[in-house]
Amino acid sequence: DAFGEIALLRDTPRTASVIAQRQTICLVLPRPAFAELVRQLGAEGGRLTAQLQLAAFLKTLPLLAGVPAEVLHQVVAAAQERQYPAEAPVCRAGEAGEEFYIVRTGTVAVWRAYGHAGAERLATLTAGEFFGELALLGDGRRTATVIAGDDCRIVALPRAAFHAFLNRHLGAGVAVEAAAAQRRNLLPHAGAVRSSR
Repeated sequence: DAFGEIALLRDTPRTASVIAQRQTICLVLPRPAFAELVRQLGAEGGRLTAQLQLAAFLKTLPLLAGVPAEVLHQVVAAAQERQYPAEAPVCRAGEAGEEFYIVRTGTVAVWRAYGHAGAERLATLTAGEFFGELALLGDGRRTATVIAGDDCRIVALPRAAFHAFLNRHLGAGVAVEAAAAQRRNLLPHAGAVRSSR
């Protein structure tokens, strides 16, 4: 596993202390060597930087708490980050659901009957909250329309990677299924409501 990369990437002070719990051998990469590695990688260095920052964000989420490093790396490798301007649709009710989503920045609004008479806002989700699991765990169709509430960044995880993640990390599977059950019970035909992060 690695640590300390975010302070190097953002040129900021460390935000936590790391204490070895048993005898440990660590490979230390000084700031100039890390910067040179990223520079030499060029476009790949930019991709590496983006993946390290995404991993750092995902590690802060309760859904991914305790996920082994190799599982987190698989999630990061499969994930795509997308930007949506305010009021842009992320997904629409009735569409085939092929991705699981985590809000990275900004907000999204979850709607039933969006754009029709009787439209109802079901929830507003913020950074760290997820949606899209109902389609991936159920019949494959989106049960709600999700619209960017303001400019936002969304992490999208494809269906196969989502299921592989749940199969490899039981705790996350339980958390996602609990959120899905809550959403089904509260609004059985309406779709997503607030996640527990």
